Amino acid sequence: MKIVSVFSAIAISALLVAPVPAAPLNKYMDDSPAAVIQAQPTPEDVKRRLNDKMQRSIQILNNMEEDEKTQWIQEYQKRLKQAIETNDYLKAAYYREILDQVE
Repeated sequence: MKIVSVFSAIAISALLVAPVPAAPLNKYMDDSPAAVIQAQPTPEDVKRRLNDKMQRSIQILNNMEEDEKTQWIQEYQKRLKQAIETNDYLKAAYYREILDQVE
């Protein structure tokens, strides 16, 4: 009997709660068009970007003071060695090309 009275009290209290007015969901809608998925870059684009990045790195390295330049050369040699050890030959070629062109 006690269970029935507890259940009844819960049911009545739930019915006495005033309904909460619901806001229309369209106020959260975004009217802007969906994002356009960009095409994958072509191999030529990737090669051009890498070449541009390498040339910038070489130019920056060549304009550095000798002590800072030495530190960066050592860092690039370390990265080259890590790339070779992990069989990441694209990175290895990138760092080797930079190191070959540093004055």
